[in-house]
Amino acid sequence: MRDELERHGRLDDVDVAVVTFARADLLADYRRHLDITFSVLRDEHRDAYRVYGLTRGSLLQIYRPATIMKYVQLMRAGKRLRRPTEDTRQLGGDFVVGADGRLRFAYRPVAPDDRPAPADLIAALDPRPSTDPAV
Repeated sequence: MRDELERHGRLDDVDVAVVTFARADLLADYRRHLDITFSVLRDEHRDAYRVYGLTRGSLLQIYRPATIMKYVQLMRAGKRLRRPTEDTRQLGGDFVVGADGRLRFAYRPVAPDDRPAPADLIAALDPRPSTDPAV
């Protein structure tokens, strides 16, 4: 996401935060494992998840054939799968909140790997004033 924001000239005029329900003692590992360069906010009781309508997925939503195949590929490549430390059925989401505090974009996935394109998130950002005199 950082690369996309930079490519669109938006890196300096937006704040990006990752919200997780990870326990405080797991945050450093969480950031490192996912290579997160943005702010990370902890919502251990999932209050924000409820407010934004994020639900837990069914076992079939979470462990779809594509997900299981990915695990098989990782194991065949010699990767060791780690035991989950969190609720693997909690679905996340992607949201853009404007500078005025209004929700501009909401994406509630149906599976863990269901994500909007970064361009869709960037398009939902508050419009910047045009510097083009023809506009």
